[in-house]
Amino acid sequence: MTSTVTETNTYTYTRTATNTYTQTMTMTFTSTYTYTPTSSSTPTFSPSTSPTFTATPTCTVTVSPTDTRTFTPTGTCTNTPTFTATPTDTRTASPTDTYTDSPTSTNTYSPTPTHTYSCTPTITVTPVSFPYILSIEAYNEAGEKVRIITQSSIAGDVGDIAMLMNGVTTTAFNPDTGSLELRIKGIQTPDQYGGGADQTSSFIWNGYSDSGQEVTPGLYYIKISTTDTYGHVNTHIETIQVLKLDQTARINIYNSAGELVRRLETPNVSGTSISLAVDDVIQVGKNAPPINLQYAAGASIPWDGLNSSGRTVDSGIYEIQVELNTAQGFKIMASKTVTILNAGSGGIVQEQKIYPNPVFITDGATTGYATIKWLTAATGEADISIYNIAGELIKGINTSITAGITGIQWDLTTNGGSRVAGGTYVVVINIRKDTGEHEIKKLKMAVVKVNGLGE
Repeated sequence: MTSTVTETNTYTYTRTATNTYTQTMTMTFTSTYTYTPTSSSTPTFSPSTSPTFTATPTCTVTVSPTDTRTFTPTGTCTNTPTFTATPTDTRTASPTDTYTDSPTSTNTYSPTPTHTYSCTPTITVTPVSFPYILSIEAYNEAGEKVRIITQSSIAGDVGDIAMLMNGVTTTAFNPDTGSLELRIKGIQTPDQYGGGADQTSSFIWNGYSDSGQEVTPGLYYIKISTTDTYGHVNTHIETIQVLKLDQTARINIYNSAGELVRRLETPNVSGTSISLAVDDVIQVGKNAPPINLQYAAGASIPWDGLNSSGRTVDSGIYEIQVELNTAQGFKIMASKTVTILNAGSGGIVQEQKIYPNPVFITDGATTGYATIKWLTAATGEADISIYNIAGELIKGINTSITAGITGIQWDLTTNGGSRVAGGTYVVVINIRKDTGEHEIKKLKMAVVKVNGLGE
């Protein structure tokens, strides 16, 4: 029985793959040849059985044909194999029972060829180019650009466009509760890339203009344009409703030319009904009473009679329009036409006129008339005197007046009841107020007689 202690030096090769970002195709061929000499020396004492000590130094290198295929998806560029050689000292105690009857001498030669084939494909990310220019802009209903949401270089074609608020698809948003998110599928930007054709990029509008002011509620157009390297432009238009939770009342005052002369607004109103209660005649200017424009029951907006430039409005016909913007974004409107008299303009009579002027009548006709009208803020009487070109009084008319537009119709007859002749006439309007003040205005008119007109 022999106890054999074997000392074996073993070198272990460890291959460690480190993921880096390189696109590398590695073809490795390794040929390994191993030569193993083996010798045994055994002293023997016969005929008896004797313990034998055998010293066997063994060095074995085994070459195994190996086909290793490694697929390494990497995010950037280099796959670096690292080889670590670890010397290992292994001591093995082996009790051996040897029964030897004859001396033995063994010479062993073991050539072991080893062929190793290693194929390692590596994927390398190719840098993305951005050949297109994306522009997203917001326009109001009047077609005015209020905000440039983004201008960026992109890669890919614009696909589906979704508008979201707080992650939910929407066609309206309130800037006070969140921003509008525009999600565009199929494009990549320098800040948002990596998904290829399935990439979705997001762009945000907070409801403010380029000047930093919050936009007013209403309908807005989102213009999404892409420009290629040849200058060709593709455009998509999306609509979005901007809402406000605050409920406001607004009164717009327009003159007879349709020009806005003043806008009055009050915030945080209650109710959703309009009851426009405004006098038919409103007096402004010096010594004029306070003006309260009632737009709903128990609710009104005061007006000082001034335009947006701070000047008292002129006398004339005006339209007062009231808008009620509700919390739900709806707009309720009502309007009324009124007469505004500027009491501080220094005159009692304003906007006096005659129509038609000239007046055409058929010779021998018994019908026809002219209308004489004026505007006044007073109550009292009016004397209308009509003179021919020679200064002779041919007609006198007396009437009472009230504040507002007042007038008479002249039937083109004299005080004696006969039809006037063709020619030029002077109309004198003398207004006497109940307070004793009076004012005179003069106008000219023409009467034209035509033989056989209308036959």
